[in-house]
Amino acid sequence: MLHLHLRVSGASTHANLAPPLDLFSAALSNFRCLQSRWPSLYEHARYAESYAYSDPQTAVIKLRCFAEVLVGIIFQNLRLPSEPGDGFFERLKSPDFEDVVGPDILQRLHAVRLLGNKAAHGRPIDAQASLYLIEEAYLVGQWFYKTYSGDISGQYPAYRPPVAAIGSTEAPDDLAKQLAEAKAQLAHLAASEQAALAKVASLHQSQGQARIRDFKVCATQASTSINFTPTATRRQIGIRDAFSEFDLSEGQSELVDRLGEFLDGDAQSIFLLKEGLHNLRRGAS
Repeated sequence: MLHLHLRVSGASTHANLAPPLDLFSAALSNFRCLQSRWPSLYEHARYAESYAYSDPQTAVIKLRCFAEVLVGIIFQNLRLPSEPGDGFFERLKSPDFEDVVGPDILQRLHAVRLLGNKAAHGRPIDAQASLYLIEEAYLVGQWFYKTYSGDISGQYPAYRPPVAAIGSTEAPDDLAKQLAEAKAQLAHLAASEQAALAKVASLHQSQGQARIRDFKVCATQASTSINFTPTATRRQIGIRDAFSEFDLSEGQSELVDRLGEFLDGDAQSIFLLKEGLHNLRRGAS
């Protein structure tokens, strides 16, 4: 077992966003192993499972909250360096963070970031996307649990796709309220994580390199015990999702679409990609 001081995230302060028991039983949740030690992670993910079909946009925002909390725990426990004002994207691309989590986990965290941004900025999200992201978050949660517990046996619960509740519908007003609350929670969480990491940054000089080495060993062992099967990442996340938080001009949108067509095809020249990226940067400046 990895003997680190773990931040146990307490119950959510936004209790009104807790998923109703009849939508997805706690005993069936793919994240139940996280419940006792990291209740906040569990609550965010279980909410997403509960509303994957009826409110996929809010479900994806809750998965973004899940990822924010998980990354914050790792940064604080390992006292990884960060700059004041660093957001989720800056933390994910930190060389120190990339080194300790590895590419399989990093790829899935970026998927949560991209689709989470898309949902938070009002772009349409369907149930297929939320279900895809729940499975990605499940793999991240499994890795996280195994890294900290040291239990890399094959006894971790297998993934079970959430099932749509029969006859369950949400009124438009309820959906709008849930979405607004989830957005507010994400903004509050992001600000809280920045404040917490600012305190940790001042302790970076006294961090223990042995702690980081131990974590990396456990994280690698956890990764090798998980079957990271090929996912539908390319089908669920397109190049447009990387620009979902920006208002692109007509010309910029056309360039993004052309780049997307290039990445999905095999016949174009790499020169066209370089030219497109150059024109896109120039148009955005």
